[in-house]
Amino acid sequence: MQHVLGRARSKGTPAVLATLVWRKGSTYRRAGARAMIVGDDVTGLLSGGCLEADIAEHAKTMQARGDTAAYVSYDLASEAADSLLGIGHGCQGALGIVLEALAPAGSAEDAMALLSAHAESSEPGAVAHLPHPDTAGGAGESVQSTPMAPMTVRRLWRVGGREHVQGTLTASERTMLAARLDQCIRDRKTTEKDGIVTEYLPRPVSLLVVGAGADALPVVDFATGLGFRVTVMDHRAAALAHPRLASAVREQVKIADLAAAAAKARARAVVVMTHNLRADQAALEGVLGRPEAGPAEAREYVGVLGPRARTEKMLASIGLTFAARPEVRAPAGLDLGGDGADAIALAIVSEIHARLHGRDGRSLTTKEGPIHEP
Repeated sequence: MQHVLGRARSKGTPAVLATLVWRKGSTYRRAGARAMIVGDDVTGLLSGGCLEADIAEHAKTMQARGDTAAYVSYDLASEAADSLLGIGHGCQGALGIVLEALAPAGSAEDAMALLSAHAESSEPGAVAHLPHPDTAGGAGESVQSTPMAPMTVRRLWRVGGREHVQGTLTASERTMLAARLDQCIRDRKTTEKDGIVTEYLPRPVSLLVVGAGADALPVVDFATGLGFRVTVMDHRAAALAHPRLASAVREQVKIADLAAAAAKARARAVVVMTHNLRADQAALEGVLGRPEAGPAEAREYVGVLGPRARTEKMLASIGLTFAARPEVRAPAGLDLGGDGADAIALAIVSEIHARLHGRDGRSLTTKEGPIHEP
């Protein structure tokens, strides 16, 4: 959404951020979901696509009235929802959404700036959404045909270890919300209590891809589509120049320097896929470190393309084993079937996503209880 906002601001086009701050029952997204609205265009989903056009209309109405923020609610189980929107009673839940106008010039304290600051950090964060008194009860009269009374956005953020206030908070409110942020970060989960949503902002996902061959291109595509911060290292300038790698940070590194460069890279996940044994060996040594050199930076996932036996030999050459380093996955990827670069990339990025979210990649059909819980 940041790039959408950047384009809108470069053209002087107003933009509105929509945030799901309250929900009850079955809904497509959880509290904290966001969408960017620029005119009729909506980037991001707050529902399965059934509400976005109506939300965009609310945003236009809010802007036309000159309001900086407004609240709209939907009861998707009501008859009114089906008759007004024709959504067919999809999720059978209720949700409340805050709309906030984003200043054309931007501000260091607006929601998108704070989300951007979090994306650049290397630690988890949280934000507590304090409801407006008029909206604390959640959903209003079924489906609102216009935004509710103008509201003031009031939030307490913790980003990069620092607190930031949106709106005005009393001293007691700030103390109470700070305690909730502490608990949220400790528990690593979003909570909804007393009308207040405390949203967990997980550590941004940083991915190092070692190798810029043709099969790395879909890995970068899928990863950036999920919001990963991607760095690609390769010794070949021509490979790094491919336009599909434009969304990633590109670093040309000689094979002789690859171990040192990989060791310094700040990445939660790494994929080694150079197809060059010497380069793969150097990357693994840098990422994992040799036992005699002391612990390297902790990685949550290290995937290696190619047969398991090949990686086993490379690990042995630096005094390591699969048993000693469970974060190493070789061959990289989940067993999804299929063949070709896109299928392999899908399997790899799916495994990374599951690993970093503490999941095992199984079918939701066999899962008992809420699907969003580990």
